[in-house]
Amino acid sequence: MTQRIAYWGAIALLLAGLTTAELIADRPPAPKPETAPTTVFAEGRARALIHELSEVIGPRLAGTENGARAAELIATRLRQLPRVEVEVQDIEGESMLFGSLSLYSTRNVIARLPGQSPEAVLLSAHYDTPLGSVGAADDAAGVATLVECLRVLAAGPVLPRTIIVEINGAEERGLLGAVGFLKHKWAREVHSFVNLEAAGAAGRAILFRVSPGNAWLAEAYARAAPHPFGNVIGQDLFQLRLVPSDTDYTVFSEAHVPGLDVALFEDGWAYHTSLDRLARLEPGSVQHMGDNTLAVARALAETTPALAGNRAPVYYDVLGRWMLHYGVGRANALAAIVTVLALLLLAIAVRRGKLRVGALLGAGATAFGALLVGLALPVAAALAVAASGHRMGWFSVPALAVLAYAPFAIAGVLAVLALRLRRREVADPIESLAGVLILHLVLLGLLTVAGMGTAYLFLWWSAGTALALACALFGQGRLLRLAPLVPALYFSVQLLTLLLVLFVPISERMLALPVEPMIAVIVALPVALGTLGLVTDVARVGNVARAFAILGIVGAIVSAMHFPYTPERPHRAAIEQQHRGEKAEMVIHGAEVLRRNGINPVPEHVEPDTQLAPRIEVLSSELIGADRRVHLRVSGGDGWRLSLPAGSVHGWSLASAVPTGPIVVRSIGMPGKASELTLTLGPAPVPVVLRGSSAVTTPAIDAVRARLPAWTVASSIVLRDLETSL
Repeated sequence: MTQRIAYWGAIALLLAGLTTAELIADRPPAPKPETAPTTVFAEGRARALIHELSEVIGPRLAGTENGARAAELIATRLRQLPRVEVEVQDIEGESMLFGSLSLYSTRNVIARLPGQSPEAVLLSAHYDTPLGSVGAADDAAGVATLVECLRVLAAGPVLPRTIIVEINGAEERGLLGAVGFLKHKWAREVHSFVNLEAAGAAGRAILFRVSPGNAWLAEAYARAAPHPFGNVIGQDLFQLRLVPSDTDYTVFSEAHVPGLDVALFEDGWAYHTSLDRLARLEPGSVQHMGDNTLAVARALAETTPALAGNRAPVYYDVLGRWMLHYGVGRANALAAIVTVLALLLLAIAVRRGKLRVGALLGAGATAFGALLVGLALPVAAALAVAASGHRMGWFSVPALAVLAYAPFAIAGVLAVLALRLRRREVADPIESLAGVLILHLVLLGLLTVAGMGTAYLFLWWSAGTALALACALFGQGRLLRLAPLVPALYFSVQLLTLLLVLFVPISERMLALPVEPMIAVIVALPVALGTLGLVTDVARVGNVARAFAILGIVGAIVSAMHFPYTPERPHRAAIEQQHRGEKAEMVIHGAEVLRRNGINPVPEHVEPDTQLAPRIEVLSSELIGADRRVHLRVSGGDGWRLSLPAGSVHGWSLASAVPTGPIVVRSIGMPGKASELTLTLGPAPVPVVLRGSSAVTTPAIDAVRARLPAWTVASSIVLRDLETSL
């Protein structure tokens, strides 16, 4: 009994220590003031520019007057730096992204600090904002970081390579600023890039994507960054399309330029809302981003690329102080080495009579079953919570998700172990560890073959469990067997923290998915893995399983009864005042949450507003054989979207090929400006829908806002549809 108490006490202290260490490491460094030496990056200097962009200029939508003011301010700041060439790039073009063709106009600010070689390192950010946001973090923080970094670099010695800073004005409308930059003459000089973004307003700037086949980039980051922070899980999540957003990294990568994607991501509740203000931007976040960007830019300016393969490298930090990184070849080699050594260890255990083959297979099946049940019970609880209509109680307090679903994960694992222990008082630690080792080796192999960098977690679990098994084979005690599992436990705690910080705030933007079970799995997987690793020879686990099940029920009830939203962590709504002909209506995306709480902000009557109505003018039409060639002028509000049926357009004056499916052409960054295009159509009339959008407010929108509760934040837009035929 005393030994069991000491063992569980050691586990509790270990988990508490690992969690505390990760929370401490998660805090950004102290910000340096404006008075800091000019040779270092100072957040105080960067915040002055963030203030001007976000609080003085305000929203900076592509193509607007505020956007032009922001570009001029940035260009002025850059022109004050010695040895720096500055160009303002005004460009119009077209781009096929996300299934539609965009006719766009963008104004980019580009600065060039010549090095010993014209080959350049690109540092990228964007100054435009989405609707309803002044964008202090997204992405004024990235812009100010680059201006301050270039100030430090320009005051120092000439670098081996040139530095190009690209600050574009149309990222939020489809990454079009980066598309425009690629047409600039300096773009041909770029050999690598660092893109700065924000999906939140707090914490450290995480390295979440590295171009596939470019392990040298991860090595340069790990070597140079004074506060390394990154995890390959971001790469895997984007690969699986589980993150509902994108960055300019995609544009540069598709242009075959290798680079790094870095972003602030904590406090995602403020992302793309009116809450993204300077007062909310956590002190130290910009310092962390700036210190790392400055050091990595210098490192890339001195590093020769070394391409290898077409898969992303593996990288993850330890306590924000060290970055472990290796390419695909080394990842495969490590997985193979650990697997071979683990299998040899199992063979030795069988040969020495410490483990029977039948018992090994049974223990492996038990481990798989325990993991599955450890995931199934939390998912079942999540489905029950969702069915009750009280989902997402953890939205403003993520710890409630742990309280609700971690106990069920533990109970599920222990329940399966209890079934295997029906005839024995205490489990055989060698047998239990061998079964868990088989589980980890299989998961390691599957993820490695699938090319998922997150296989590193099961590399550590496999290695740690194998060492624990070796300790058991040589008669070592429980506490000594616990030591090899510490790294795997730490990385599990780290991954759980990262995923909760990321997915809880963005769950509001993923309501088409089963978010309650998704959060349950995020919590349950590392908890179930930890439970399997730690519970190897514990007596009477059945009673403990029941106790955790009861704790889970209480936690799920507490989570379900907790109101999800607060003014600081609000529900998102999007107000659309839609006009079709002479009729107008108000559509509110996210209104179902309001209605569930007895709030109906939609007015019974909306007065039509005919200002800036979309227009299609047929300038000419002529027969070309059996087809018609129709020349159009299209305009409407701040931007428009022209929709035509699939197969209706046989050719057009645009450079891009005509899509085979439904045709959508958009105007981006050209408010109030008409565009002309020529379509080749068949002899029959073709129905078209032209939707004009305006980022303006109206009395009807103001009335809706007045009815919204304090725990809701809303963007708004006016849409006007014109349905006609050509």
